[in-house]
Amino acid sequence: MKIKLLTLSFVIFGLTTEISAQPYFHYINYSSVWEMLTVSDDQTNNYVSHFQYYINGDTTIGSYSYFKLYRTGVDSIIPMNSGSPSATSVNYYVGALREDITKKFYFIYQSQSSESTLFDFNLATGSYLQNNQGNYGCNNPQLMVQSCDTVYLGTIPLKRFKVNNNLIQSIIEGVGCNGGLIEPGSMCLYYHSESVLICYKTDYNVLTVNSNYPCTLSNNGGNCQAVYTYNSTGLTYSFTNSSTGADSITNFYWDFNDGTPLYWNNNSPNHMFNTPGNYYVCLHIQTSNGCQSYTCDTITVNLTGINEDFNNNSFTISPNPFSSMTTLHTNKVFKNATLKVYNLCGQQVKQIKNICGQTITLHRDNLSSGLYFLRLTEDNKTFTTDKLIITDN
Repeated sequence: MKIKLLTLSFVIFGLTTEISAQPYFHYINYSSVWEMLTVSDDQTNNYVSHFQYYINGDTTIGSYSYFKLYRTGVDSIIPMNSGSPSATSVNYYVGALREDITKKFYFIYQSQSSESTLFDFNLATGSYLQNNQGNYGCNNPQLMVQSCDTVYLGTIPLKRFKVNNNLIQSIIEGVGCNGGLIEPGSMCLYYHSESVLICYKTDYNVLTVNSNYPCTLSNNGGNCQAVYTYNSTGLTYSFTNSSTGADSITNFYWDFNDGTPLYWNNNSPNHMFNTPGNYYVCLHIQTSNGCQSYTCDTITVNLTGINEDFNNNSFTISPNPFSSMTTLHTNKVFKNATLKVYNLCGQQVKQIKNICGQTITLHRDNLSSGLYFLRLTEDNKTFTTDKLIITDN
């Protein structure tokens, strides 16, 4: 008896790169887990693997820091005609995984000495896929993104790019392909082995990708707690790791979400931010027994004596959500500002120029219902970004 898998659609992680004021959010962390099912067969047996990819520590290779990716689960052999099924538990290192601020994933397989590009997530409707591992062997003719939409991982909006390969296949920004994370050709029709991404977990939020298969990932934490304190002088901030755990903390890193690399295993880093503003600073930890915890806080960076600071606390949108018209109000008097509105695919869908005063009226016009992002600028300086929700009610 052959086991057939259903093709599936999936979701994508992150905000559009075209909204340059949005901070870069690092996707991979110690709590990232991908739950998978793969099936292949020959003339006598079905081979079924139900497993998870998980992060366990980090390593430096060359000039880059990588997360160490492990595979754990059960490999089963199911005879097609006669004989008893057998199962073997597995838990082993598969390779080194990293991302960079250009929204790409790279991977070094255990048997290789150099990295390959797994996925390039710089996509929008009409984008052609580059020859990366996810579409290796099935990109002739070159695959193109046909559409994109969004779902949510907890409160985080996730984008989904659907591709024209005669499958219900998607590229998952910050996650991979709905056919797998590191499986070569996971978007292809030409590979005998089939793979399904069942669900994904990060930071204690679980997203079920395909409800036809059981997701075993838990959203529970453990007996450890990430904590940090900080003080500042101008743009330079001094951070201190004050985390606790029932067992020893073996790995941790800082994520300043300002486009700079992660800080690895430094208990008291000093970090200089390039410009004043609000930054979402996170500390992620992992203990020797596998407990994972993170904490994040919004750090408001100011320069003494400068009165041009502007943040979302002096900016309001009412009503929001709205169905036909909304009003934007600021504490700053603009003389020649520009408001741009973007959809979730990163496409500009509306623009208002030559804005003066403190109040802006925004009409829905022909925009469809959904989530949008806006950016308000004056003299090439971004004063704020925010979310808009349009409803049909």
